[in-house]
Amino acid sequence: MAGAESSLCARMNAEQPETCALYARILARSEEAEWHMTALDVDGFDLTCGERVVRIAFETPVSGTEDAWSALMALAEKARHGSLPVGEALEEGESI
Repeated sequence: MAGAESSLCARMNAEQPETCALYARILARSEEAEWHMTALDVDGFDLTCGERVVRIAFETPVSGTEDAWSALMALAEKARHGSLPVGEALEEGESI
């Protein structure tokens, strides 16, 4: 998974910037729009907007690139349809 991290982050930022903003809006209760995925591992991912960083945890750990992509898209689908609880506003270093 370590080698795929940067390519998945780049793919999300290039192809799915609105999804990164959706994660931040729904899960971190942020109205800021310029969120970027800056890290991804088996447990979740980090979103950054300026100096603010939030950690979003996957429901279950992922085992590879395709599994991570599927988890990211499933999380986005749930967020779009309101089937995720709205998160509390987070401080840097806290995770959802």
